[in-house]
Amino acid sequence: MTGASCDGSGGLLVVPHPDFVEFFRPRLKPIDRFGLDLNRIRFLAPSELFYAEATRKVKKDNIFSFASRRYETTVDLRDREVQLRYDRLRGPHSAVIVYHKGQRMGPARLLNAVANGLLRR
Repeated sequence: MTGASCDGSGGLLVVPHPDFVEFFRPRLKPIDRFGLDLNRIRFLAPSELFYAEATRKVKKDNIFSFASRRYETTVDLRDREVQLRYDRLRGPHSAVIVYHKGQRMGPARLLNAVANGLLRR
């Protein structure tokens, strides 16, 4: 007999089906369930995949403006359009990463007007 067994007193002991037990188990709130699995959860490291993106045109002196600040690129990208990626949680004043045609060119530097004016072009 499936689902039943003898308990020694001549009566039958009924064992409920596992799906029945799961359905009537007391439910946890989602936050409580999350707390139970905290040691098994691996959090992602901050990645440039989740950064916000903006497009800017680099001027002839290798400078572009972003969020009311002027930046210079580490690579010569004069007269080209570049994509800027920045951490949206920290805002536009966080580190700005420069991309050109899908390739990472490196971080942008805040403009040093004196040093940029002394460069020979």
